[in-house]
Amino acid sequence: GGTVLIIDMHNEYGRVAGDKTREVAPKVHPAMLTLHELYRLLNLDEKASKQRLYLRKAYRELTGKAVDRREAEKFLDSLEAKLEELSRSREVPARDRASIADLLNKLYELRERYEGTVLAVDAPTSIEAVVEPGKANVLKLGSVDEEVADVVVSHYLDWLLRERKRFFA
Repeated sequence: GGTVLIIDMHNEYGRVAGDKTREVAPKVHPAMLTLHELYRLLNLDEKASKQRLYLRKAYRELTGKAVDRREAEKFLDSLEAKLEELSRSREVPARDRASIADLLNKLYELRERYEGTVLAVDAPTSIEAVVEPGKANVLKLGSVDEEVADVVVSHYLDWLLRERKRFFA
């Protein structure tokens, strides 16, 4: 049989293929998020240029280093700590500190709402753990809002495409 990935926005597909159905929770490992995915999860549009600037600085510093598994599991803690450090830095103009504080508040809210569920260190780190060959893999998104669903779906589809290209390269 074939392999299918069903994007179930309202949790209405259930066991669509009987015992050939595999339900997939909408989970992303925080350390695997791209900068653009973080912008979207934190609702940082193009007008939030200062917040995007400081998030980019913190993100690049964290992702620019070789990261071991224990550090990856504390990615959001490290990101938060880096932003708090920037907010106290004498190198940051006083007028930018309010932007960093607003950014930190958005990060706190995101963590309160989704850490351990959507943003989870037990999220799959191999594509085989997401899509099982020969099954109808149902990505159940009914528990998340539309913007988060967009980020999760985009993350999984980009990942699938990269893995597929790598497999056939």
